[in-house]
Amino acid sequence: MLFMPSNLPTSACVIRTSSFALFIAGFPSFASCAEPTPIKPAPPLSAAEINRNYTTALQELPAGAAKELTAVACTRCHNLGGLSAYKGYWSRQQWYAMVESMVQNGSLLDKQQLNIVTDYLFEHYGRHPTNTNNKE
Repeated sequence: MLFMPSNLPTSACVIRTSSFALFIAGFPSFASCAEPTPIKPAPPLSAAEINRNYTTALQELPAGAAKELTAVACTRCHNLGGLSAYKGYWSRQQWYAMVESMVQNGSLLDKQQLNIVTDYLFEHYGRHPTNTNNKE
């Protein structure tokens, strides 16, 4: 965890882990610790890009009850081209965290829909004992 006590100059940072705290002072490269640079959101997609992403997702996503919901929720912001690279790697908890982060960044899913999409992604792309490329 990185934090900046209010009584320290902006060129000092304290980095704390569970076992120790490290004080770093006087290094200009750490001046940004006091005021993190916000991440700029990606520019909105055009209607044509959203339509192309959605159409492609419907063609490529595996059949399932939440296929269309997943396509709608995800393709407003990005395509799903790299999704298959995650197959067999993530647990349900990891898929939930990913979908939740997408909701925090603008996906329009309520809590129930978040769980439905998570279950769909885990069912088709999650780490299961029968997957040949399990990663622990």
